[in-house]
Amino acid sequence: MKRTLIFFIFFILPFYVFASCKDIEKKYLFGDYEGLLKKSFRCKEEDKVLYFSGLSYLKLAKYRQARSCFRKLISYYPHSKLIEEGWLRLADSYFLEGNLSRAKVIYKKLERNTSFNFLPTVYLRLAQVCAKEGKWQDKRRYLKKIKERFPLCVETKYVSVLENYGDYFTIQVGAFNKKKNALSLKKELSKRYPVYIIEEETLEYILYKVRVGKFKGRNKTKRVYRKLIKEGYSARIYP
Repeated sequence: MKRTLIFFIFFILPFYVFASCKDIEKKYLFGDYEGLLKKSFRCKEEDKVLYFSGLSYLKLAKYRQARSCFRKLISYYPHSKLIEEGWLRLADSYFLEGNLSRAKVIYKKLERNTSFNFLPTVYLRLAQVCAKEGKWQDKRRYLKKIKERFPLCVETKYVSVLENYGDYFTIQVGAFNKKKNALSLKKELSKRYPVYIIEEETLEYILYKVRVGKFKGRNKTKRVYRKLIKEGYSARIYP
């Protein structure tokens, strides 16, 4: 009996752990984030497991847990092929949480590493941070770097999106696939706010987005935003 138990611990159990971890990436690609995290608890904390666990936490908006995974990846596996992405996603966890200052520190550190494989993404993130800070000139500078240095990278399609937002803050209060609904909300708001509609084409239909104001300063934007929220509107500041 004792020999059987020793055999199970040293031979069967490691195979079980390996077998339970081999589809971690597959679960992430299929969007089974909760399932991935449940399975990861039975796995050895390898770099790949930590990376995809961190990504899953990001998808579930659990930023503190995501940071824990990425920090372990960076600390325990400094020579991993995933180390660069680990640093990038660590910064993303702060960015998505709204902690722009912490995110910017890491993005700037990555920017200085000219051999960094994800430099176009770093430039895009810094452009987004600058836009949220109202630093329009810096935003344009980073977008220009992407277009000039990496014209064929996937990030270029997001450059036009950021450029189309313009160099100002605005507040979105509704998005509809029927224009009459957007016009109705615009009419309701126009008595108190400078309101306009933008049309955005999707694969299936045109989306009509109702937005309030074009503000240069973030403080004024926040004042109007808080007023809209208090009045019961579902408001969101862009960019």
